[in-house]
Amino acid sequence: MKENGNEESLSAALKDVGVTEIDFLLLDHAKHLYLSDLNDVESSGLLKAGSRVAADNVIFNKLDSYRAHMRQMERRGIVETRLDEMNLEYSSNLKDGIEMSV
Repeated sequence: MKENGNEESLSAALKDVGVTEIDFLLLDHAKHLYLSDLNDVESSGLLKAGSRVAADNVIFNKLDSYRAHMRQMERRGIVETRLDEMNLEYSSNLKDGIEMSV
């Protein structure tokens, strides 16, 4: 997000509009920002125990670092995560998926 030519973090933008806690976060924007935005909202305290995060298009866009991060968090007992695989919209042969995490 841009404000007066300066980059504003996702958590700052959410707090600016009064968000104090996130129950459900859908990541379906600039794919290269998924992991940094997740880390940002996590470190800001907006994500709480039981918050749900869905990251769309993780297979088609090869978001391996995001998926590896979530698997590492799962191994540490911090999250439960799963990959729901499907075909890319409007395609019968291109694979895609949504990483669903709690």
